[in-house]
Amino acid sequence: MCDLCLKVNPDDNVAVAVVPLRAGKRLNVDGWDIILPRDIPAGQKIALLNLEAGDYIIKYGCPIGYVTDYIDRGEWINEKNARICPTGIQDTRKTHQVDLSSLWNQDICKGYLRKSGEAGVRNDVWIIAASENVTSLVYELADSLRSTMDGNGINFIVPFPYNRVLFSHPEPNSYSYKILKDLVCHPNAGGVLVIASENDFDKIESFKKFLGKYDSGRIRFISVKDNKTGQKSCLKLLKELYIRASKNEITEIPLSKLRLD
Repeated sequence: MCDLCLKVNPDDNVAVAVVPLRAGKRLNVDGWDIILPRDIPAGQKIALLNLEAGDYIIKYGCPIGYVTDYIDRGEWINEKNARICPTGIQDTRKTHQVDLSSLWNQDICKGYLRKSGEAGVRNDVWIIAASENVTSLVYELADSLRSTMDGNGINFIVPFPYNRVLFSHPEPNSYSYKILKDLVCHPNAGGVLVIASENDFDKIESFKKFLGKYDSGRIRFISVKDNKTGQKSCLKLLKELYIRASKNEITEIPLSKLRLD
């Protein structure tokens, strides 16, 4: 696990710099040694693989854009080599397709408008592990939710395993908290459940203070004593979030409100 950058989801091919990184810095991400060819500012994306033009950029476990020019592993992903507003992105797991070609109409597009004022092009349910020992639980819950719900109105059910970087810098102004806030509040999620063990729930309370006012109907937090006893209560909350999110309707919105990254 690298403490200097964050790979949000195991399927991602990019990581986010948690602190400013200097050229020549060596990182180890998922067992891969990466040497940065240039400085990368905090909060910016780093390629974890060699990417060809046309390859998808995967963040949060889903495509958010595509490569326009060859990118070496360790390179800074920016507007010179990538685009974040693609047309016809297909999920790499081949289970869904997010076709954006029908959404755009000059300054008006179609999306899911959230109470925050931001809008997304997907309507997902996200399950986030805030403790290492609940990682297996979020995967089990995702499988249970897929098997018990009909799938109508929801694009993806996405489990996010525990990532130590998100909780290793508890200072309110740290980039890890800012990245976590971006994840929890991302408008592509119609429902979000953050799960922590009882021993770690103080970290969640600290983060909630940093988060400030949020849509408690869309974003929920829960602590569990252990995975076995917590599964039932977590699944109950997830079904409530799922049903609520499935009623969201796609509407015409100003292009300026749309967020894909």
